[in-house]
Amino acid sequence: DKLQRQVIGLKGQPSGSYGQGRNSIIDSKGLMKPNLFNGDRSKWRQWLSKLGNWMSGWHPNVRKVMKWVVMNQPEGVDINETDMLNLVTATGTDVSEITRMDADLYVVLVSLMSEENASLLEMIELGEEGRGISALNRLAKEFDPLVGGRRRNMLQSILRVNEQKIEKLRAAITHWE
Repeated sequence: DKLQRQVIGLKGQPSGSYGQGRNSIIDSKGLMKPNLFNGDRSKWRQWLSKLGNWMSGWHPNVRKVMKWVVMNQPEGVDINETDMLNLVTATGTDVSEITRMDADLYVVLVSLMSEENASLLEMIELGEEGRGISALNRLAKEFDPLVGGRRRNMLQSILRVNEQKIEKLRAAITHWE
């Protein structure tokens, strides 16, 4: 179908063209970008959340895409065509937007890795250059792996509903969702 042809057409396509008639996050002087990530596992989720919020100024669906990658963690070094098709379908994000997001995410990840931890950059640069979604997948596997215990804990947190006072009910429901 048309969507599958678009996704297949991404393979081998240049990652991005910064400053050529499109808004890019490369020159973002007015916004507070996230701090450098130094490889501290305990700060991964918080850092990733800040990164998603920061990038959402340019890519409204970036948080959905990032969440899909972290929650699914496709196999392999790079996201393949099937994974990309699943990503597009699951997030409802246009293929052209994913292409731009992919390129921007790569540049951002490379620029926000601490120079003191060279293995982070090596992990990002392991795959094809300009593929930020694949780089995020590799980082997520390293810092927030989907293992059986984590999946069980996520399910238990959904099933466990604590009693709340009426004035805190709305916030509790939002947190639970």
